[in-house]
This record gives sequence, structure tokens and C-alpha cells, in this order.
Amino acid sequence: MRGAGSGARAKLAANLVVGLNRAALVEGLVLAEGLGLDLPTVLALLKDSPAYSAAMDAKGERMLRGEFAPEARLRQHLKDVELILGHARRAGQPLPLSATHRELLVAAIAAGDGELDNAAVIREIRRRGEKAHD
Repeated sequence: MRGAGSGARAKLAANLVVGLNRAALVEGLVLAEGLGLDLPTVLALLKDSPAYSAAMDAKGERMLRGEFAPEARLRQHLKDVELILGHARRAGQPLPLSATHRELLVAAIAAGDGELDNAAVIREIRRRGEKAHD
């Protein structure tokens, strides 16, 4: 890495990947739930598969239990995603997955989840499923 602030910029790249890993985990769990699968079993299977990410260890059980006492708030992660997207815009690099992730976080915060742990993003995906069934 070169230049002043390169560590902070690298952290933004890492936060992008971690956030998207968390969002992918949420979608996989909600899909499994909709398919009638046992979520603890699915989480264990995912942890022992090529789909594995550290997000499963850090947030998977919390998502399953619905425990969202904040370790890292959704609102703060949105600020990180907005910084990421701002840097990407200036660099001329589209980040379509991060743009979608931003929209998901904005909706979760608008629904009142901003002060919850970022694992609570599962609540937004579930809300979207409920709306689709209305």
C-alpha cells in the first residue's frame, strides 16, 4: 500500500467485503427459511462449505436468535457504505452490489433498525418477503 491514508482506504475495501458477506448470509438464511429448512442446520452446513465467511461466525447465531443488541450499528455501517460509494464514484468505479446494499441499509434504518446491530439486516430482508406476500 502506498500513500497517506492507504490503511484507511484498505479498511473501506475490507468493510465492503464484510458487509456484502453479511448480506449474502442473510439472503441465504432467509431463502433456507422460506424453503422450510432448519436454520441452525443450514448455518452449520454453510460454515463447512465453500460459502464460508467469518460473518457466519460473527453474526450467524445472532441472526438466528434475533439478538440485535448493538456491537456494530446498522446506521454506522451505512456511513461506511456511503464512504465506499463516494470513493468509488471519484475513482470512476461502479459498485452495483454496494449500491444495492446501501439501499437495503437505508430501508432498514427507515424501518427503525438503525441503532440495532448490523446483523439486524435480516429483518429488512424478511420484511421484503412479507410485503411480497401481501
